[in-house]
This record gives sequence, C-alpha cells and structure tokens, in this order.
Amino acid sequence: MPDRLTPIDVTGLTLMSGGRCLLDGITCRIEAEGITAILGPNGAGKSLLLRCLHGLADPTSGAVTFGGRPGEASMRLQQSFVFQQPTLLRRTVIENMLFVSRQRGIAEADVQSWLEKVGLTALAHQPARLLSGGEKQRLALARGLLT
Repeated sequence: MPDRLTPIDVTGLTLMSGGRCLLDGITCRIEAEGITAILGPNGAGKSLLLRCLHGLADPTSGAVTFGGRPGEASMRLQQSFVFQQPTLLRRTVIENMLFVSRQRGIAEADVQSWLEKVGLTALAHQPARLLSGGEKQRLALARGLLT
C-alpha cells in the first residue's frame, strides 16, 4: 500500500542562491481534500516552491513532510509534476504515455483512458512535437495523472 502523502507540511522553507533569498521561510499545509492554489506575481517563487516539494530543488533550510514523514525516494514515485513547458519524448503521443506506463507497470487500457479524458485519442499516433502548446500541456497532464 502506498505511503500517505498528505497532509504536506512545509515549515520555514528557505532557499538561497547566489546570495539571493529565493524562498523566505515559507510555512503552509496542503490537505488532501479540496483544491490548493499557489498564487503570486511573476518571480515570486511559486514554481520554485513546487520544485522543492517534488525534490527537484534542495532548500537551504526548513522542512517538508508528507503525511508526517520526511520525503523519501519511494514517496516521490507517487508524485507527478507538470512543468510550465512540458518535457516530451521525441515520439508519438501514445509512445510518450506508454514509456511511463511500462516503467510503472500500468495497463495500456489506463493509457487509452487518460488520452480519451484529455481529448487526445485522435492524435495518439501523431508525433508529440507537432502538438499545439495546449495539446502538449494536456499530454503532460495525462501522463502525470496516469502515474
């Protein structure tokens, strides 16, 4: 059974780089229920905070816990992160999905289901690089939700 990821507790999270304070003592709790929005102006550190939560950036100080436990590699496998600019393989839409599903032992029927849910079934055999910006975002979202 997977470890429980929520609540996510952030305590005093600070990130310094090049003598600049990029995140300054952030403290918050993200619950399982509902929708959590992270708002702020450009350059406020929203994406950087998310990178810290997913282990893609190391904070200078502070703590992040998932379900009361420190983040570990096994817990990161339960997370997905969709970047502002999606990173896609130089393959077809379906091959982008299958690459992830095979690594995680997820059935191809689930792949098809997520492509249908995000409206990409008709584009499944098209090269992902030819998708529009919005279609690339939907593919990245489907891939994240699949895992």
